Amino acid sequence: MPSYLTKSDFTLARDCAAKLFLKKQRYATTKDENPYLLMLAEGGYIVEEVARQRYPHGIAVDHHGGNQGAIEATQALMRQYAGQDVTLF
Repeated sequence: MPSYLTKSDFTLARDCAAKLFLKKQRYATTKDENPYLLMLAEGGYIVEEVARQRYPHGIAVDHHGGNQGAIEATQALMRQYAGQDVTLF
């Protein structure tokens, strides 16, 4: 199964590339059982909603086809809006 780069992965990699590598290799961390961090991870949709409120003209990418469908929809929208400023969610 391919490994995708999530928002959390991107943030982790900005801090330390080795941490991202270890996460993708599924090494255990002390954060795995932290209830507060688990709650934040489950609440990631809040970040998306804040972004939607901040950029009301943004376009939501259909993700009902799973990751591959979302990738294809994103690529199609990027081709459609090539050379223009566009916000995709």
